[in-house]
Amino acid sequence: MELKQISNTRWACQASMLRIACKRFMLLYELLSDVIENDSNSDRVIEARGLLYQFSSDFIKTLFALRHIFEFTKNTSDLLQSPELDYSDALELLEVLQEILNDCRTDTTMQNLWSQAAVCHDLGMHDLEESCDMQRETERRPQRAKQFPSYLKNFIVDCPVQREKLQNRGDFRREMFSVIDRFKKEIERRFFNDNKIIMLGIKALVPESTTFLKTEDIVAFDRLYRSKSQDLKIELENMRRVFARKPDASKPKTLLQLQQYISRVADAFYEMNRLIKIACTLPVSTCACERSFSTLRIVKNYMRTTMVQNRLQSLMILGVHSSRSRKLDLHNIVEKFDTLYPKSRIQLH
Repeated sequence: MELKQISNTRWACQASMLRIACKRFMLLYELLSDVIENDSNSDRVIEARGLLYQFSSDFIKTLFALRHIFEFTKNTSDLLQSPELDYSDALELLEVLQEILNDCRTDTTMQNLWSQAAVCHDLGMHDLEESCDMQRETERRPQRAKQFPSYLKNFIVDCPVQREKLQNRGDFRREMFSVIDRFKKEIERRFFNDNKIIMLGIKALVPESTTFLKTEDIVAFDRLYRSKSQDLKIELENMRRVFARKPDASKPKTLLQLQQYISRVADAFYEMNRLIKIACTLPVSTCACERSFSTLRIVKNYMRTTMVQNRLQSLMILGVHSSRSRKLDLHNIVEKFDTLYPKSRIQLH
């Protein structure tokens, strides 16, 4: 048996690992115990003994609690990686995730998480202070009183400075609350501080949004790109009147449809057209850039190192937008090429 390694950066990988570990925990425990007792390979026995030693009651309780939290974050993380997701949808997902994390930060939820780790009782770990090697109290050394480091006495520390042991449910609740607070702070740091202006501005440009054409959000978004605010306010007022006259069936529904509509009357809505193009271009996360780099490694390999920049850009566009490039009519493309270059040495038909 070989345990699958996890990534330190991808939440989806960690969430999948937590789900599998909690679901198959008893099987893992029995397998490691069997390896220790019956396996003849000393290296494998030592590794199994080391893994089994980590199966303390603290570890089990924390494992089941983190699985509950990561299951909610995984759905949002997967949706944020979608290439078709815009900022308005991302903002709604993050707001929902924050509400879920706030609901998790309650005594009732902590009590349920505590009860879910019933595997501790199945393994004989009734006491949270009892370690995995079932060491007797009489054999334990008296623990030294914990002291706070002197170099941190003038600072506010919101995380443990040493290994903490969960003595009771109060310690468990405090540690889990700290984990949830860190999740919330990280979400706010990435999406809700300076980026919230961008997200609210783009949300106000989506026709089906509740804040569609909201002046305050769009003007705040406009200031980041140094547009003419006075002209933009006039265009917003004209846009509201235009949309009020249009029937519901002919109104654009998405941001891309709005961009196509505005581009036809770009002379009358110059600032709006510029902002909508920016909104359509901005990615929600770095996943779009990562996909481009992955495509670059496929397109520009060792066999294609002499291509010029224009050809590389064209191949990259076809590679990144593969779903659209598959729908191209290759026969029509060949005919156009044959028309443009009739003296080509390659016989195309």
